[in-house]
Amino acid sequence: MIPPIYRVAKQSPQVLALLGSPEPRLYPWGQNEDEPRVYPYATFQLVGGAPENTLACRPDVDRATIQVDVWAKTASSARSVAEALRDAIELDCYITAWRGESRDPETKNYRFSFDCDWIVERSCPWLKAACNAAFGRLFFVYRSCYGRTHTRNANIRSCPHRARSVDLRSAQDRLPDLF
Repeated sequence: MIPPIYRVAKQSPQVLALLGSPEPRLYPWGQNEDEPRVYPYATFQLVGGAPENTLACRPDVDRATIQVDVWAKTASSARSVAEALRDAIELDCYITAWRGESRDPETKNYRFSFDCDWIVERSCPWLKAACNAAFGRLFFVYRSCYGRTHTRNANIRSCPHRARSVDLRSAQDRLPDLF
C-alpha cells in the first residue's frame, strides 16, 4: 500500500546529486520539517488507491497514487529535480499527471508537481502461496442461516483468514448445498 518511491529514487545517482547524498531530501506526508530548509527538496503523499480485488483470493497487490511536489529556489532547479525523479521512478510506476508549476507567493519558491501510480505487492508469503494454489479455483466463505461461517473443501490450510476453495468443475453441482 505504501509505494517504495524513496527506495527507488535513492538508487539514482542523478537524484542523489540534486537532492543530497547519502539520504536524499525526499520527505513523506507532503512535509519537510527540517529547519533551516535546504533547497531543492521533494515531498510525496498518498492521494488515492485501491486494492486489486479478485474472485480467487485476497488482493496480492494494491494500486497507490502519490503526489510528488518538488520545491526549489529557482524554476530551472525545480524542473531538473522533477526530471531526475521522473527518470528514477518511471520504470517502477506510471506517471499519470503533470500537476503544473507554481510559485509560492509568500516564500517565492518554485514548485513542480506530478502524480504517479504504483502497483505495490503485498508482503504476505502465505497470500502468494494461496493465490498461486487458487489457479482454476474459486475461493469463498459463506454464512449459514444461523450466522456461523462455514467452508467447503478446505485445501488451503495455511490461510489465516480461513479462505477455502471449491473446484469450479464441481461447484455448480454443489451450489444448492452451499447456501
